[in-house]
Amino acid sequence: MNFVRAVSLSTGIITTVLGGGVNTPTNGATATNVTVGTLASVAVDEANRILYAAESTKFRIWRVDLATNKIYLHAGSVQGYDDGPLNSTTFGYITYAKFFNGKLYVLDGKGIRELNATASKTFATMYGQYRSFDFYPEYNLGMLHL
Repeated sequence: MNFVRAVSLSTGIITTVLGGGVNTPTNGATATNVTVGTLASVAVDEANRILYAAESTKFRIWRVDLATNKIYLHAGSVQGYDDGPLNSTTFGYITYAKFFNGKLYVLDGKGIRELNATASKTFATMYGQYRSFDFYPEYNLGMLHL
């Protein structure tokens, strides 16, 4: 099973926020009642209390509303490299995700993908194919080197 857990720095209490259940994730399900595939990365939009969880081998990104503990398919469905609206974007093996300056960035087999969440709600490839963040030091996204 795969889990995402949060640790309260003030109390030390550990809480499961995603995974641990047996149900297949569906839109609006309770996030702690579902089981998710191999999670490559998680990213957090702290301002809106949203957790993004990237399933590497199922080519999907789940969105968990931390205020309601509900899960929703955010993007992806099958393996591919299609940019576009969230409901038709496809990913290769996702290896990293980061929420930075109001945007969600994803690294998959195509390259660095950026979610334009405020305007068109589409994913677009920012930089080349098969390249890691190491190749773009001028765009310090605060990400770990892969």
